[in-house]
Formats: sequence, structure tokens, C-alpha cells
Amino acid sequence: MIENNDKLNHLRAASMPRKRKLFLGVYSVVDVIGFVGLGMILAFAGCTSPTEKYTLLPSKDQRATAIVVQSTHNENAPENIIASPYEQLEINHKGQTATSQTDAPAIASKFATLFKLEPPQPQWMTLYFESGGADLTEDSKTKLPDLVKILERNEGAEIRIIGYTDTTGTFEKNEVLSLQRAQAIRNLLIVKGAAADRIDAFGRGERDLIVPTPRGVAELRNRRVELWIR
Repeated sequence: MIENNDKLNHLRAASMPRKRKLFLGVYSVVDVIGFVGLGMILAFAGCTSPTEKYTLLPSKDQRATAIVVQSTHNENAPENIIASPYEQLEINHKGQTATSQTDAPAIASKFATLFKLEPPQPQWMTLYFESGGADLTEDSKTKLPDLVKILERNEGAEIRIIGYTDTTGTFEKNEVLSLQRAQAIRNLLIVKGAAADRIDAFGRGERDLIVPTPRGVAELRNRRVELWIR
């Protein structure tokens, strides 16, 4: 969120890709490291001088996160990184920077009203598949009851399912297989009561490998679907 005079804008970077820019006044968040969408970036713009302060809140699932902040007016300006929970970065109108550390009680006290308005956190889950098809591994099947509970707690939520493969098979076949995996989970959720018009399924083939491998390598961690429920 950006604080400008008495205005508060709540910015949440849900499922934000790397290198996407968030323009926050004079400066922008130019790189997102980790799953910042599951945490929060707080930014404040002063009203009498263009001083901005950024605070990185921890993600609720304890994943490591960081942001890189750089001037929007000068691409050659140095990048400023904050990577620790509750670390703060302040930049004044001259571009001078200072870092400091706050804590959970201080943030909770200052923004108590705002946090009460915070929407539910997106839920994230990964399921894995046997090689060559759209059958879940036995371990992933045991996670299905937890997935159903998440759906019950988030009735009416939008669900995004993205399927992936490893590097066995051809690129073209993996494009098809990844979509089949995503659609298999979509169909399963519909059977469990989720609204079909709120579920999007996509296939990404062998792009975005969790474990980079040469061609033809069967890697379980790459044969997956990722679900975002929000």
C-alpha cells in the first residue's frame, strides 16, 4: 500500500512474476524474488517531500522473499534490496537511502484498521504426477482431502491451475500433456463442488522447470500442477 496524505492504497503482488515493475511514486519495485505475493510490500510516500519507505512483510508460508527497488527516472540508478522480514528501506528526494528494521507488533499496531480489511490470503498447492500421463502420484493423492478443505473454506474463490511436464517426450507432446494434467485436476475439483466458471486451467509444457535437466530426463518435481486459490 502507498500512503499519500491520508490515502491508503493496498497493493498485493499475488503470483507476481519476476522482473515485473510496480510503480510506487518516484521509485518502482523492479524485481520480485520468491513468492512476495504471499507476503506484502508496504510503501509510503511523504506529502511534503518525495520520501518513500518500503517495508517487506514475511510471507505467511515462510517462503524467502525479497524486493529490489530502483528509481523510475534513471535506469542507471543503483538497485536497493530488502530481503529480511520487516526490513525497511527509506529513500529521500535526493536518492539517499537508509535501511532499518521494524517488527510485527509495530506494524500490527500502526496498520490495525487496514489489516482488518485485508482479503483472505491466496492458497497455493502443488500436486505431482506419474511419468507420461495425468495420474497423480500416491503421495499427491493423499493431499486431495486437504485441497477439498481449502475449497470449502473459500467458497466462491477463483482457482488457477497450471500444468507442467518434465523433459521426456517431445516439446509438442509435453504442451498437450501439461494441459491434460491441469484439466484433470479441474475436472476433479468440479466433481468436488467447485464452480466450473471459476476455474481456469493452463498448460505450460516443459517451461519453468523446477529442476533444470537435459532433454529426456524423468524428474518428478517437474511433473506437476500448481494451484492458486484466491
